Amino acid sequence: MDEPNANLDQAGEAALTETIRNIKQSGASVLLVAHRQSALAAVDKILVLSGGAMEMFDDRDEVLRIMSERRRFAPGGAKRRPASRESSSDAGGAAS
Repeated sequence: MDEPNANLDQAGEAALTETIRNIKQSGASVLLVAHRQSALAAVDKILVLSGGAMEMFDDRDEVLRIMSERRRFAPGGAKRRPASRESSSDAGGAAS
């Protein structure tokens, strides 16, 4: 799925997350391309691409922790205004 939650409200995002979880429970794998962190709620692994190259691939919680640390210690730190997207890197989640 490519940006499946791009035009969804909060209720739609919750329904999408539940649907992804149901698909996973049936034994299928889901590949999700997302910029918004909220889309990654149902994924197990995250692949981060930067400049077309793989920057990171790990469990969702570990990748989100590392990305959070990077934002916190980036120049400007917590004073920096939030970007229009939740992450400056492309993130893809794999739900398996």
